[in-house]
Amino acid sequence: MPITDPDEIARRAVIRAIDPLTELVQVFDADPGNQDPDPGAVAVVPNDLFRFTFSRVGIDSDLLIAGFVTGLKHQIPGFSSKIQQIFGNLKPGVQIGLVFNRLASEIRLSMNA
Repeated sequence: MPITDPDEIARRAVIRAIDPLTELVQVFDADPGNQDPDPGAVAVVPNDLFRFTFSRVGIDSDLLIAGFVTGLKHQIPGFSSKIQQIFGNLKPGVQIGLVFNRLASEIRLSMNA
């Protein structure tokens, strides 16, 4: 059954978009098809990743941030223009958790529309 929880959709998208951009984060993805709603199916080290800024985990340039935004677009098909609108000016000093919160909120709003 596909994942329908906006928080879990956003959590997985953020984690997977970060994964290829830094060696300071490890992702253990047992559900690449997003069929298992269990948050444990996609684990990340450090487990408090969302408390860090992008620069703290090695995503410390505009080029890497652009890669993150592109990664988000690939993780949530059909949401590309909204992601670009919201995160197009994202900076490395922003806390990852703030991006997660905003993304989850926007997904929730789109589901209720």
